Amino acid sequence: MLEIKGIAKAFGTLRVLAGVSMRVEQGERVALRGATGSGKTTFLRLIAGLEEPDAGEIWAGGARLSAPGKLVPPHRRGVAMVFQSPCLWPHMTVAENVGFAITDTNRASRRDVLRRVLETWGVGELAGRYPDQLSTGQARKVAVARAMAKRPRILLMDEALVNLDVQTQEELLPLIDTAASEIGCSMMYVTHAPAEADRLGCRSLWLRNGRLDACP
Repeated sequence: MLEIKGIAKAFGTLRVLAGVSMRVEQGERVALRGATGSGKTTFLRLIAGLEEPDAGEIWAGGARLSAPGKLVPPHRRGVAMVFQSPCLWPHMTVAENVGFAITDTNRASRRDVLRRVLETWGVGELAGRYPDQLSTGQARKVAVARAMAKRPRILLMDEALVNLDVQTQEELLPLIDTAASEIGCSMMYVTHAPAEADRLGCRSLWLRNGRLDACP
């Protein structure tokens, strides 16, 4: 379970979030929508531990992850985030990028898990390539595969399918749906495409003037 309690964030004089509170049950999916610049990415970065709140708290699984002056590091949160850009490590192959996220098995099991993950996401034949040798769609698939390989308790997706061709989107949506159900993770899904949120069975919320409302 993810619980946001009165989170506020400003950058200088620009107030981005103004006391946002919400609760996401384990396994629940929430689509976060809103105009460009409304603070959706900042909200996800706060949950991921990439930003510190000015006020309020973030809790997950009964543990406090964020508060002013307190920040549990991203790698200790059980959170995986997929950005608009793939953010793959350029010095690592596809297999190394995805394998880096698999940490809870021994070496032999890790190889088997990695093989299954690469096959599931349709990137097995790309295992030996580096990020600069991938197309946009291939790189995005690898980024999502890496996030899911971590088996996170909270999955954050920041317009992860934006600017992809329709075929790649159609390939990824059911895979994301199935993998998230298997893992049982909570999902925060930022999108400007209501159809994507509907396909994933999300409860949709709208971020406006630093606060969350029901979608119009």
